[in-house]
Amino acid sequence: MEQLKQALTSARVLILPDPECDYVIETDASDQAVGVVLMQDQGNGLQPIAYLSKKLHGAELNYPIHDKEALAIIIGFKTWRCYLEGRKTTVYTDHCSLKYLKTQPSLSRR
Repeated sequence: MEQLKQALTSARVLILPDPECDYVIETDASDQAVGVVLMQDQGNGLQPIAYLSKKLHGAELNYPIHDKEALAIIIGFKTWRCYLEGRKTTVYTDHCSLKYLKTQPSLSRR
């Protein structure tokens, strides 16, 4: 019980990005919104640098879930381009179909 209390009351502190370390982006999407976290491992395990969420509007609400997951990745890369451009970046998502995007002969225009 004490461990649970400690975990719930200890705040995650944002860290400053280190240009020498690789980046990690973790994404998730729901019916109504997408969320993205930019992280780095600077020796203490993965720690957050920034959080991002976006409420979906209009036609985005009708996207299938794999398109919403891809949209979250695109939003993350566009938002944090200044950090990620030219740097090794690992993307974690909970939607398995996205790992096959590069092998698809034709993709939707979205």
